[in-house]
Amino acid sequence: MQKEIVTVTQLAKRLQLKPETIRIWARKGIIPSLHPTPKTLRFDVESVLTAMGKISAGQKGAYER
Repeated sequence: MQKEIVTVTQLAKRLQLKPETIRIWARKGIIPSLHPTPKTLRFDVESVLTAMGKISAGQKGAYER
C-alpha cells in the first residue's frame, strides 16, 4: 500500500487548520514531517493522524517533549 504524502496546504485543508499552524507544529515536532529537500515540507497523513491521536488520547506525545 502506498503512503499518502501531502503538502502543508493539503494537510491544513484536511485538518481545517491554517498552513502556518501546520508549519509550527512540524517545527516543534508535534507532528512528524518529511523534508525531501531543504526548503520542501511534506507529511505522511497516516503518521500525522497517529501522532494527533496520541495527543488527543492523553498519551505521552509530542506536547510533552
